[in-house]
Amino acid sequence: MVRYDNTKQLIPKSIPIDKIVLSKNNVRKTLDDFLAIDELAKSIKENGLLQPVVVFHDEGQETYELIIGQRRYQACKSIGLKTIPAIIRKPMNSIDAIALSFIENIHRKELGYKDKTEVALALLNELGTIQSVADKLNVSDTAVRNYLGYNAVPDPIKKMVEEGKLSRIVAVRIAKNNPVTEKAVAIAEKIKEIPQRKLRKQILQTNTAYPDYSVEQVVKEAPDIKFKRVTIDLTSAAAEALKMASVKYEMEPEEIALNALLDYLTNEGFYGKK
Repeated sequence: MVRYDNTKQLIPKSIPIDKIVLSKNNVRKTLDDFLAIDELAKSIKENGLLQPVVVFHDEGQETYELIIGQRRYQACKSIGLKTIPAIIRKPMNSIDAIALSFIENIHRKELGYKDKTEVALALLNELGTIQSVADKLNVSDTAVRNYLGYNAVPDPIKKMVEEGKLSRIVAVRIAKNNPVTEKAVAIAEKIKEIPQRKLRKQILQTNTAYPDYSVEQVVKEAPDIKFKRVTIDLTSAAAEALKMASVKYEMEPEEIALNALLDYLTNEGFYGKK
């Protein structure tokens, strides 16, 4: 039986490791997430497991479904432990289980980009809106748009990409900067009509820096943006990667580097404020 203390919090209970099965709703799936298992196993061997795993279990069932703590579980198995401390919860629906796993994992060890994308897309398909996904995962709608990438681009803008009027990376950036679909499409329409690459870039930067501007204000202010040249030395490997991205997205390497830099600075809160 699951035991509770007087604050109604679940108390860990030792369960057999060989009775644990991995949940399909555990969001940690990529290989990179397991690179530190040997180090974790060594720590567990020396100090014991400090944080229990979380499993779903129905009375009468032999197995326990692991929803949180996959790395801890793998580490304990690797050093031959027969039991593991676990918080036992009653099964829940897939959407709530995915959200629970996601929230726990991003607080313990950063999830890979691929895992975040798969979780956000699965929830978007079920919940229907980016804001609903953000609420479920307890993150901002901007974070969800970052996870979704091209999947968050409105269909009218995707059509422009298919017609060769916009690149995928520009479409993604427009979608990230404009949560309201109508504004995103209007910005995309303006950009696709402008042949000058420099002015396209200025419109994108103005839209990023001043998200509250109307479409008309963005277009009006864009030509007055001042540029300053910054030189960055890259390793040969990084330069080659930038070149490959340039070919894939049919964009100048400088434009790809600028977009990546602005995305990073915006996400970190250094850029994009009026």
